[in-house]
Amino acid sequence: MYKSLELPYFYCAENQSYFLQLCEQELILYRRSQQSDWSEKTVIFNNCLHFNAAPDREGILHILVADNNNELFYLLADENNIRKAPFVIKKSHAPFLLAFSATGHACFCGNQAGRLLEAAFSPEHGWSERKVAAGLETSAPAGLAIDRYGGIHLLLQHIEKNTLIYQYRSHVQNPRTEPYLLASVINQEAISVLSLDSKQVVHVAWYDPKSGTVNYCKRISGGWPHAGWQPEESLQINFPPKLLAFCEQGRALQLWGVEESGLLYVCDIKDGRRQQKSSEQEAQHPVRVGTLGLNSFNLTAALPPDGWYFTSEILADGNKKEGFGSDEQDNILLIHARRLMEGKQLLEFQLHKKEASLAQLRQMMERTQESYNKQRHSWDNHLSQLAGTVQRLTETLKSKEMELTLLKKQYQQLQNRLINAETEKRERQAEAIFLRSKLSENDALIQALQSKVDEQENKPARGKSFLEKLVEVIHKKPSVKD
Repeated sequence: MYKSLELPYFYCAENQSYFLQLCEQELILYRRSQQSDWSEKTVIFNNCLHFNAAPDREGILHILVADNNNELFYLLADENNIRKAPFVIKKSHAPFLLAFSATGHACFCGNQAGRLLEAAFSPEHGWSERKVAAGLETSAPAGLAIDRYGGIHLLLQHIEKNTLIYQYRSHVQNPRTEPYLLASVINQEAISVLSLDSKQVVHVAWYDPKSGTVNYCKRISGGWPHAGWQPEESLQINFPPKLLAFCEQGRALQLWGVEESGLLYVCDIKDGRRQQKSSEQEAQHPVRVGTLGLNSFNLTAALPPDGWYFTSEILADGNKKEGFGSDEQDNILLIHARRLMEGKQLLEFQLHKKEASLAQLRQMMERTQESYNKQRHSWDNHLSQLAGTVQRLTETLKSKEMELTLLKKQYQQLQNRLINAETEKRERQAEAIFLRSKLSENDALIQALQSKVDEQENKPARGKSFLEKLVEVIHKKPSVKD
């Protein structure tokens, strides 16, 4: 799977052809304009471990290069120069895939430490990293193609479950279909390939080393986005192929594989026939061929290529249009009928997309209405509970206000009693002070009388007059109330 990222890469633009070749970790670029020879090689990157490329609708070649540390570098090649550009994904292990569509959108898939990485490009916003769908995080990309309407077709190999999965995604609102399981148990080194033909039919093939078969499955466009898969077919082979690829010659789609010894075998998908197309002595160089939307594989007899070995198409013609048979070219009605059929298929595809979008909108509306009804019921219950709570709180507040009024009255009474008690206390204190002063006066008077008594006792001769005086003093003693 990883060896394909080391194969040479060829792309024929409208005015210029590009050829990329990895040689001793040097990425070499050759250019040639139409009807001219290849230019001298130009080393555009050193320490290159893997590389992938894809042309956009403007004919610019986008190149992603991984160095020895799996760091990604983004290069843009046009007719005049090569320039570097920033890329949203900084590191990725092999394999990593890249494709641009006729709508101007692009998709990148890679992996880092067993985790799937995705990035999307739009003409308005440039590159941005995309969140991987749930359940597909531990996957590695095995195939990528973008159809003429911008739909993304992705082939993934689940690392933990060893399964082969297909998923379709639209670039408009990024709706993802449910992953379609192509093979439940595959070898981690299994070779797989995904391709689109001129009718935008999806073709997938993979090699199963346990059964020794190449398995093939296709998905017709009329069944998008939820169905359309045809019964699986298999071809028994007695060699592990180095490469699998699809090649559309005229109107016949063929699957071919390369044996370990170098022999090329071709299988016609229609009738399941297999035939040997080359011998071991003939020069065969596998080359990646870039087209808008996907990369395919082919063989050439020389590097840089002057002609395809497999399809026998001359590259110098620069003819990228779909070829027709001689009868079709002579018969205008057949050509017109074919165009009408393609338009019908396009309309059917768009109709299926609209129907699917309408069904999704209906489901969303039903789910929204159901969610709204549930939420409304929940809100009604909550409001009822709140109303009951408010009523209870209001009654509690009223009772508390009554209790507060009663407590205020009691407090006022206590305040009055406290004032009265304070007044009475002050009066009692004043009376006590007055009595203490009177008591002090009586004590002084008693002491004076006692001193006079003592004095009279010392004078007996005068005792009678002393007694008389004592009685007079006692009769003159003031009362306590005075």
